[in-house]
Amino acid sequence: MAARYRAFDNLRFGNGLQRLARREIGGTPATDPEGYEIRSPLDWARKIAFSGVPLQIWWSSRDTTVTDQTRESGLLYRDIMRLNPFAAVTQFIRTWAHTTEMKSHGYLPYALSRFGLLPPRAAPPANRADQGHSEKVLV
Repeated sequence: MAARYRAFDNLRFGNGLQRLARREIGGTPATDPEGYEIRSPLDWARKIAFSGVPLQIWWSSRDTTVTDQTRESGLLYRDIMRLNPFAAVTQFIRTWAHTTEMKSHGYLPYALSRFGLLPPRAAPPANRADQGHSEKVLV
């Protein structure tokens, strides 16, 4: 989360995002390093890996808000699988804009159906930007 806080500097509304992070976490990475450490999913990879709770990690290789998801969301997935190759984790990688996939007209109904919260349904077709980027479903 400390890296995310620093990366906010490069975003259009970065100052506002940093202000929200300071409010949510209780300070800056320098004034509350523990708050930022425990807020990071990477810090919980071992517990997630052995929790038996299904997890879906949705991330984009072209997100302009979270710009290095290979080293963030992708790293979380790899850490979980390294710790427990049988963990109930699935990753979905595409090229959508930040949070686009979790809209009611996007992949959200599909994601909920995979958790058994909605009746089974097929994933929506990939958009043109996603052609050639297959969904990586690794369970």
